[in-house]
Amino acid sequence: MKRIEWLDIAKYFFIMVVILEHLEAGADELSCLIVPYTLPGFLFVSGYTHKSGQPFKSFFIKKFRTLFLPWLILTFIDITLSQLVSFGEHRYFYELGWNLLQIRGLHDQMWFVAALFTCYFPFYFFIEWYKKKSSENNHRTEAFLALALLSLGAAVLYSLTMKPEWFPWGTISLPWHADYALRGLFFMSCGYFFHEKYEKYYERFNPYIRAIVFTLVYAAIVYAPYFVTIPNLIFSVTANLITPLLGMFAIFSISKVLPANPYIMYVGQNTLLYFAFHGKVFGLIEGIFRSFFAQPYYAILSNKITSIVFAIIFAVVVSLILIIPSYIVNRWFPFILGKRKPKAPKTT
Repeated sequence: MKRIEWLDIAKYFFIMVVILEHLEAGADELSCLIVPYTLPGFLFVSGYTHKSGQPFKSFFIKKFRTLFLPWLILTFIDITLSQLVSFGEHRYFYELGWNLLQIRGLHDQMWFVAALFTCYFPFYFFIEWYKKKSSENNHRTEAFLALALLSLGAAVLYSLTMKPEWFPWGTISLPWHADYALRGLFFMSCGYFFHEKYEKYYERFNPYIRAIVFTLVYAAIVYAPYFVTIPNLIFSVTANLITPLLGMFAIFSISKVLPANPYIMYVGQNTLLYFAFHGKVFGLIEGIFRSFFAQPYYAILSNKITSIVFAIIFAVVVSLILIIPSYIVNRWFPFILGKRKPKAPKTT
């Protein structure tokens, strides 16, 4: 399938936010601006690029090959590397076992990749149901979008009503992020319906004005709680629905006007590997900072402005370093990503 340039640019921003949020540097003022749209954005993109009408067997094999197997191999490598570099400080088989259960917060390596794999299945059946019904009646998109919104409401209600002590693992998260699938269904459906029906209306607006308006409105809503008191109900609706949608559309709008370059496109096309390897890279560098440059490093972190600037620069550096392992995997070990090694051209 031909790649969509602006989606790869958007995915670049999303994965850079993931790196930024995991760094010691940064500040709450930066996190509240960049975090709300990131994971919903990846879900939206997954729905946008979904091709309906596939037999379930073919769909399952594809997702198993391109999501589950990469997750399994890369998390095994990650846990093994942690064991080796810490000289056995980690409880190897204990962490492997919990990782296979994929309960959020309990040694769940690359949790979002596993969650995305889970989210795809209710989404697949939901969209196939929609396609069947829409062939009978062309005015059902909004009804299905409303159903998807109810799934988001169910996810929020679950998080508010369930209690950690009700589960033996001490958290309300379900194995393999089954609870997250409700949230995933909504944002993936938004991506699918946007691509199928609503993008043509979005494209009628001037792209530069669109980018400015979405960005300013998003920033205004994000920073509003710093200046005014927001009632809990309004804050909940905003945080779970309005803010993520506005944020991702701000990024999409920027991505549609931003000139592409090889660096941004490469990172955007390899987000799975960046998910897998970024923690080891920045963790090693932060360890060096703490050990050999502690005084200037902590001085930078103690000031919000310098910490934010340092975090952004650091994230870019990490993304550049990650080009190396990403290239190695793509060039010599593509099976890790569920890809076949390209055949050498025949010589005559």
